Amino acid sequence: FNIWWYFADDLSLAVTHMVTVLVIACPCALGLAVPMAIMLSTSEAAKNGLLISGGHIIEKGSQIDTIVFDKTGTLTEGRPELTQIHLFDKTVDAAMILKMAASSLQYSTHPLSQSIANHALKQEISLLDPDKFKSLTGLGVVAVMNGKSLALGNADLLKQEGVLEVIPESFYTDNVGSYVFLSIDKKLTAAFIITDPIKSEARELIAKLHE
Repeated sequence: FNIWWYFADDLSLAVTHMVTVLVIACPCALGLAVPMAIMLSTSEAAKNGLLISGGHIIEKGSQIDTIVFDKTGTLTEGRPELTQIHLFDKTVDAAMILKMAASSLQYSTHPLSQSIANHALKQEISLLDPDKFKSLTGLGVVAVMNGKSLALGNADLLKQEGVLEVIPESFYTDNVGSYVFLSIDKKLTAAFIITDPIKSEARELIAKLHE
């Protein structure tokens, strides 16, 4: 190796000749060492939650320049939390709106619905039972409470329920997160903005990957 490196001044060529000599001199040792190294490395990776399908993947590892994460539960806590209530109707009280929404959503199993109900309970707000309740898959919930018709869900639900107001484009640009819109008696009333907290170690992880 040293001779080839000295005279040829080419590290790649020197390594190639060194490996060639090793393969000829002791093929059995190398034949066992390479698969064993791959087996041990994939086994150790699996213990840390990283599944590798084969040795060829490890060989290509040095060429990786992009990593795609499943955000929810990986970079985030996987626990949606209500972070803001946006009032389209400025004449209503936010606490009252939260109570009505949480009471209507408390029996829904959807994570966004549960985040609103849980937030109300943390605020020690007593929830009521809606007079009527219906869950609409992919849309949200419709309910009747104290004689008022409520629709809680996405923009498609509002349109389906006959809400004529258009959600301003500025709302989406100014508020980041997932949205649960509320209409009362077919009038756009409020939006619940829900986010998933980022894990404390996520920033450090991303920084290390950039290194």
